[in-house]
Amino acid sequence: MRRYFSVVICFCATLFLPLEASSFSFTGHVIIAEVAYDNLSQPAKQKADRLASLIWNQLPLAEQMKLDKHYPTATTFAKIALLPDTWRKWHLQTIFRDFSASVPQNLLPYAYQNTQGWHYINLPYPTTSLCRTIQPNNVTWAIPILEQSMHQSHDENQQAVIMVLLEHFVGDSEQPLHAISRVNNQCQDDRGGNQFCLRMNARGRCTKNLHSLWDNAVGFIKPHQDIQRAAFRLEQRYPKTEFTSQLHNTNPLSWAKTNLGYAAFIYSLSENEKPTPAYYREGQTIAATQLALAGYRLAALLNASFVTNPPAG
Repeated sequence: MRRYFSVVICFCATLFLPLEASSFSFTGHVIIAEVAYDNLSQPAKQKADRLASLIWNQLPLAEQMKLDKHYPTATTFAKIALLPDTWRKWHLQTIFRDFSASVPQNLLPYAYQNTQGWHYINLPYPTTSLCRTIQPNNVTWAIPILEQSMHQSHDENQQAVIMVLLEHFVGDSEQPLHAISRVNNQCQDDRGGNQFCLRMNARGRCTKNLHSLWDNAVGFIKPHQDIQRAAFRLEQRYPKTEFTSQLHNTNPLSWAKTNLGYAAFIYSLSENEKPTPAYYREGQTIAATQLALAGYRLAALLNASFVTNPPAG
């Protein structure tokens, strides 16, 4: 926990930033994880609770208090789903070490790399493009390699870190602008909409970009939401039975490619254009669908993973 003690001030500060500052926003990741928790089998829920408590009990008290303040109704499992956004620049070894675990054997080649590139893939749009802008160690690579780590691990501290990473990356894989990126004729991409400015201040500085709009689910995610209620409403509006075919698909690259189907709508805006009410309505429908699907995918993944790693005792 030495590293965690040194960064507690930095982490706590991030919780005062606008909630759309991170992938699918901090709140988005907590909602996704809450939906997943609701759909875990009882043995998987028991395992998830145990692993979540291992992470929670090793967080500094100040961080626990901030998470409790922002998400008082969320389960511990859901609250910790946002943590990988605060770990982006840490070496993988540091993340595991700070939770009393070693790096899993299959992740040892990446022990001294950070996980920043593991949050997205940025498939080029338009799909007719011949550009090859995808880095190898992306979110669709990270999910299966972490699943493999979970299946192989016998250390619950190790499993706990893996679980948190999976909670987060499954959510990232369903955020359309973590999956796609517009490219031009010179194969320069807009970094998943980060370089697509929607609002500029008098100094010529971009204060709102397309990526941040979609991180906030196009306004669907609200600050200070009751997480349990938000998850319940999402599950009522988009029941798991509507996603039967999608949930049979266990290939994260295929999940990401599905987002290309939304690209024409997402990029129907012009730069420096204020989104219309119609854009907000359609965008929120897409984003809410992806939030629900991410929760159901995460539950299915953990239900399967915990079969080979059942609860202790």
